[in-house]
Amino acid sequence: MENIGSKDSFVDAFDNDEFADIMATVTNPSDGTRTHYCMHQVIICNSSDYFRFLCAEAESDGRYKHLSFKMTPKAFELVARWFYGNRNLTAGDMGAVKGALDFANTAGMEELRVSLLALFLQAKSKALTPAQAGAPGADWKLFEEVCDHALPKDRDVIAEFVKGAIPELRASNEWVQELCTSSKPGFMASILIGKYQLTDPCKISGRSISKSTSYNPYIPSQPASGYKTEGSSLARGLLSSGLAGWFQGRER
Repeated sequence: MENIGSKDSFVDAFDNDEFADIMATVTNPSDGTRTHYCMHQVIICNSSDYFRFLCAEAESDGRYKHLSFKMTPKAFELVARWFYGNRNLTAGDMGAVKGALDFANTAGMEELRVSLLALFLQAKSKALTPAQAGAPGADWKLFEEVCDHALPKDRDVIAEFVKGAIPELRASNEWVQELCTSSKPGFMASILIGKYQLTDPCKISGRSISKSTSYNPYIPSQPASGYKTEGSSLARGLLSSGLAGWFQGRER
């Protein structure tokens, strides 16, 4: 639930103390500074199920219900202003866009999330200059960054991003080999990626390039013999599916 009709008249109400009954405290994780914002239940609780849940559980001092968030103030303002009717998102501060996007991912704010992702991808499509694009690993680094802020449901969107922004992207032999031994779906995906990259993923040897040991709900806790789970993550699943989708799309 993210729509209560036209909210143009609410744009200027954000952080306006008149009729405010919520005090939001935003703690910047980089330096611990706190910023306070006045908000209104009648607006945000009718715009977002997530805010409605928070307000129902929040403590009150008689005038304000108190909500706490850990993110940069600029990221919070992007989120809050959206629910006050400001849909003119801009990518002036990419750190704020990424912070707001990650928050929307977690909070299930789908309409906001999709809009922020589109803004993020638009900005990132212009991130590499011709000189940077030729640097070793630059395109892969960009691909990883994009996947870090997306969800599995965004596979087709990410594949289109790769097609338009980094069409020469290729997975390293080491990465494909690690994917091959991660799970049965990873093994299958590595075969498809290897086919389109003209490699034999199951005969490639190399060092592990794992960056994370986070839990991946798409890989069973008791994998089939021969598959290892170390280094698995949602991002890796999206990376592999995005690559496979892009390679297959080229042949259509």
